[in-house]
Amino acid sequence: MQKYQRQYYLKNKTKVLVASKKRYWANPEKKLSKSREWSFKNKEKRVKKFKEYYLKNKIKINKRINQRRNKHKAFESYFARKFLSKFIAKDKCKLCSAKENLDYHHLDYNFKTKNIIVVCRSCHQRIHRGHTEMKI
Repeated sequence: MQKYQRQYYLKNKTKVLVASKKRYWANPEKKLSKSREWSFKNKEKRVKKFKEYYLKNKIKINKRINQRRNKHKAFESYFARKFLSKFIAKDKCKLCSAKENLDYHHLDYNFKTKNIIVVCRSCHQRIHRGHTEMKI
């Protein structure tokens, strides 16, 4: 029976999918409640399947997670810089007066513009390594 159903599905894929969507959207609450109910009843089964899948595809999954994480960090830092550039002029370093390779440094990391100074990259690294004392 399953073999026949699979063959029918492959031949009539679009028709089957359209019918499935119609059934789902006719009563989505009912479908969701059944899905939640099944999920609750078969928790051990779901966890077991997830663990099996994860062990098979561990490298691929971790790679995808890291890609998303890096994409999010790049996105976040771009908009943070864009936001800060409207409020704080990046003209020169507060410590050594350099005019190139400028960064923003948060004095207490609460992301308020009054607690941010402009420093060059070398001074920024010295601050984070503890070699430069802040007198601002």
